[in-house]
Amino acid sequence: MRGRAELASSTSQALSPSAQELPLNLHTLAKTEEVFAKLPVPPAGPGTSSLPHPNPTHSFWTHSTPDANPLAKEGSNAPLPPVVDVAIIGSGISGIGVAYHLAELLKKGQIRKPITIAVFEARDFCAGATGRNGGHLTPNVYGSFTHLSQVFGKDECLKSLHLERQCVEDIVGIIKKNKWEADVDLVDGGNLRLHFTDDEELEEEMDFKAAQEAGIDLTGVEWLDAEETKEKYGASFPSTRINAYNVYPLKLVTKLFNFAKTTATSSWSYLNPFSWFRPAPRYFMSLYTHTPVTSITSGTLPWNVWALETPKGSVMAKVIVHCTNAYVSHLLPHLSGPDGVVPTRGQVVATRAAVPRDKLWNTSGVGNEGFEYWFPRPAKSDDKDGKPLIILGGGRESSGPKYEFYTTDDSSINPEVSDTLRKFLPAVYPDQFEKGKEPEMEWTGIMGYTKTYEPIIGQVLDAAGQVVPGQYMSVGFSGHGMTRAFRCSEAIASMVHDELSGKPVTVPDWVPGHYNRGWKKGQGRTSDDSWVDAGQAIDHV
Repeated sequence: MRGRAELASSTSQALSPSAQELPLNLHTLAKTEEVFAKLPVPPAGPGTSSLPHPNPTHSFWTHSTPDANPLAKEGSNAPLPPVVDVAIIGSGISGIGVAYHLAELLKKGQIRKPITIAVFEARDFCAGATGRNGGHLTPNVYGSFTHLSQVFGKDECLKSLHLERQCVEDIVGIIKKNKWEADVDLVDGGNLRLHFTDDEELEEEMDFKAAQEAGIDLTGVEWLDAEETKEKYGASFPSTRINAYNVYPLKLVTKLFNFAKTTATSSWSYLNPFSWFRPAPRYFMSLYTHTPVTSITSGTLPWNVWALETPKGSVMAKVIVHCTNAYVSHLLPHLSGPDGVVPTRGQVVATRAAVPRDKLWNTSGVGNEGFEYWFPRPAKSDDKDGKPLIILGGGRESSGPKYEFYTTDDSSINPEVSDTLRKFLPAVYPDQFEKGKEPEMEWTGIMGYTKTYEPIIGQVLDAAGQVVPGQYMSVGFSGHGMTRAFRCSEAIASMVHDELSGKPVTVPDWVPGHYNRGWKKGQGRTSDDSWVDAGQAIDHV
């Protein structure tokens, strides 16, 4: 739910009897947006955002078993290549998504020479937001349709929502085509959206109706009153159920990288009549974990390249792709502040249900304006005494007055948020969860928020709004990246392929224009101050 400020100021904010008993801060989204809009812009200069913390908390995805992350230290001790064609910074769903999609394009053979692709990661493989999230693969089917249409126009809103649906279809299609369902714990269980207040239900109804009138197919959406929700799921609130999935995000990204890397050897390039004697792959892909990129400068080779500086030395690259999300302003300082990308800490727990699996739902859930989100792990190997493990994220509404904005430390947890997470499930599902039970794992992760909640992708612009040749970015997913980032990575890969081919760089026409429109100097946030053309972007200084 986005842009609730207008609704919250014009309605009664009435609470149901069940909601009055919840140990939660309700109606907080508008307040967090007000705080975000007034955030100061950090002083401009190198390293505006920190690099990722070297010793983060351990997430379920990365540390639940000793072999959870087989690529954790991949390439950490390998010598760096002096020159590569493409350098991708970040090994989450965005960075590996670019690598995967670029590999698929290169397999078509339109570029005659083998292309070298290197992925750089500051910590373990996939140790950023993708490896620390809630495991949801839930597209925004119609949520915030009214607000998005008001800000960006109906056509842009439809493009944005279609991108999410297509992103999920693409990911699920790849998983099923390669028979990875069991390997990545794919669950087709749907998503239950609980309405704790009259306002939340009203907004859901408004968005549903507006989206339906705009032609979106919503035949799979199910509406339940409080009694029906209680009977089917155990929560005494009205709800809406939509089609959605859950997945083990780290395992998915690992599969994508390994597939892209290993299938390069089966994609041969035939450059001359005799090349069948000496076949060569169309691309080479490598991964360098624990290799943070600390700065980027102009290269020294006789053609246009960039020099990536790392603690292990320099690497020259023709093309750089920034997939650093919350940390983007470390290398691009002018993208700091509320008109760029603001690092924001989220928190997640893995906790145990009080009932066996056959007494629990397999549907994921979301509630309290989207602050809380949860789902039961499908793997019976995670069960204890037949009781499943639940992944629950949220609680940030309890972290005022700063709401974890500008927090980049994921080595620690917020005790106020911890308290909310511990109380949430027993309050919402009193017959299925035990009060006072400690979670089995708890961790934090850093998200990258923008003022519109929409990502910023495309060619990098400098502080004066001019295109920086050979640099691209896909950042600012605002806690909702799994259903957008992989599709955005496809767009970036297409643009990079254009550049490597010597063609004019074009943005695929299915990309929402406001994803590719730059940023604007902070001058206070109003409902009309949403996005501007890239050429009008100016410095924050």
